[in-house]
Amino acid sequence: MAWQAGDPWWRIADGSWRVGIDRRGTLRTADYWQDMIGSGRVRSGSTGTQSWTAAMHKGELWGLLGATWSVGMLKKSLPEDTGRWAVAPMPTWDDEPANGVHGGSAFGVSAESDVPEAALTFLRWLSTDPAVPRIGATVTFPSPAYRSSRRVAREAYDDSYFIGDPVYDVLDEAATRVPEWTWGPNALSVFSAAADALGPVPTGATTMPRAMHRIQSSAVATMRARGLAVKNEART
Repeated sequence: MAWQAGDPWWRIADGSWRVGIDRRGTLRTADYWQDMIGSGRVRSGSTGTQSWTAAMHKGELWGLLGATWSVGMLKKSLPEDTGRWAVAPMPTWDDEPANGVHGGSAFGVSAESDVPEAALTFLRWLSTDPAVPRIGATVTFPSPAYRSSRRVAREAYDDSYFIGDPVYDVLDEAATRVPEWTWGPNALSVFSAAADALGPVPTGATTMPRAMHRIQSSAVATMRARGLAVKNEART
């Protein structure tokens, strides 16, 4: 959601990393969701749990923001809810169509593999063979990055579970609305810092804006500890 707000957390300029995790776009997002949490209009907790599934089915939760794989999760978790759900673009700021990316996939072969060529052959099949999305469509929602396989997935997947616009139409359009974004060299440690900083938010022990300031400080510190040239672009 911070990505959607168009305020990248990392950028490179004049030979140094510029870190701005708590800049205007992210804080605007944090303020919005802090208000939602404080007013009780959103539920804090894990998705995919038994209580989450029950709440969705009972109408206690009206939706979720997620990635393309959420389509498969929703249909599998609530198979009896045919005709109750639709896939739609994320709500936007100031009528500017944009969204971020949530997750992705990559394949690799270990240097210690005894059969690297065989592994590569399998991964090539897994990534590009049209049989794979056809198989995937029988058990989940296939969303391949390989364009030819994506066309096959669209034809193979039965989206009659959902109402509204065709699922692939919505998601293909969303894929064209992703602003530029650069991941910093300490992204994984930032994810860990974010989990620690945001964890107390539902209890009221902190707020989302305060958590973002804490994550900013942690990100700058870890990068400087690595000897990187860093400019702190924290909002003051």
